[in-house]
Amino acid sequence: MPQDRLVENKKDKASLHKRYLLWLYKMTRDELDKIERKFTQLDIDSEIEKKLAQRSGSFSAAARKGLEPFLSEWKEYVALKRKDAQKLKFNEAGEVVASYLFLRLKLECVEAITARRFGARTLSGFKQLYEESSIRRIMEDTSGRR
Repeated sequence: MPQDRLVENKKDKASLHKRYLLWLYKMTRDELDKIERKFTQLDIDSEIEKKLAQRSGSFSAAARKGLEPFLSEWKEYVALKRKDAQKLKFNEAGEVVASYLFLRLKLECVEAITARRFGARTLSGFKQLYEESSIRRIMEDTSGRR
């Protein structure tokens, strides 16, 4: 019978599982990073805002006046980003939103399954590939956005 000749190749199946887990890892990390990125950027943006205020304070009154629109624009940008970021992670009561919580749980599951099936080295490899891919995307970005 033809079915008798259909022998499952365990290496192929394992490879498919590994690739699927890598894809799940990437897709889930991408979704989480869209949220987390806002908060990490806010850390840096707030530090820049503080340094801009400090550094511009030592300039002449005319220079400070010329800088004021740019400093105000930056301050408004940071405030708006902070407001938008909070909505991605928390509801109005300050509780974590279910969609964010689900993504965190899903990533934990994907990582645990990857480590169990293929070992910690493979999981570490996934993380390294993701990091390299992210850096490559940053370096190739020509959008000019902040």
